[in-house]
Amino acid sequence: MPPYVALNSCFEITPTDDSHWAVRAIKDKQTILNDEELSDFFCKVRNTTYASFKVIRSSSQQQESSSTSHYLMIITDNKIVLSFPLILQYIVDLSR
Repeated sequence: MPPYVALNSCFEITPTDDSHWAVRAIKDKQTILNDEELSDFFCKVRNTTYASFKVIRSSSQQQESSSTSHYLMIITDNKIVLSFPLILQYIVDLSR
């Protein structure tokens, strides 16, 4: 595993609207990123292809309340159906 990748690091995101790549990925289980969104992902995670994210979503425009959830997000080159065992294997393979 590259030395700058830590599986226990968590990157915080506060999406501003439902079109944000993280919101789309959570809602649809996967999403296609445009070049700007891909750059944003890589900038946040320091050029790795997976990371744990703490996503803070406001439940109202006044931001009186919010919810926080944690997700493992992975960049792949095609659509795949991910299962927990597959994700674990992916992480094991990356650590070799």
